[in-house]
Formats: sequence, C-alpha cells, structure tokens
Amino acid sequence: MQRACYSLVQGKPIQSLKYNPGALPFLLLLVFTMLHLRFRFKHGHRVILAGFIVTVAAMWTAFLFKLSHL
Repeated sequence: MQRACYSLVQGKPIQSLKYNPGALPFLLLLVFTMLHLRFRFKHGHRVILAGFIVTVAAMWTAFLFKLSHL
C-alpha cells in the first residue's frame, strides 16, 4: 500500500495500480466520504457502500491473482 500511495504522489497512477489495484479506489472513497460528511449528498451512503464493495473486490482480485502466480 505504501508503494502504491508513493507512486500516486509522484504522479504515476499506472505504476500505483500495478503495485496495489485497491489503493486508488480506496483514496477516492475516502475523499467522497469526507465530501459526503460535509455536504450530505442525497444517496451518498449508497455510493460509499458501492465504493467499499468495489475496493474490496479489487483488493481480493489482486491478492488472488498474485497468489496464483507464485
């Protein structure tokens, strides 16, 4: 996760996705959650739940892919 976030800070999103595909959706989810707490979007809770599911699916898929290619 640290290498993925560091790559994002350096402006290399593709490299970040190679390190950890769940890092970018996780950061976007955090930003949206902060915005939702501030502005109370009408269906914000559903977007947060869907974002959480997408993030977890990306992390599990990457984990299983790396595990199968040992």
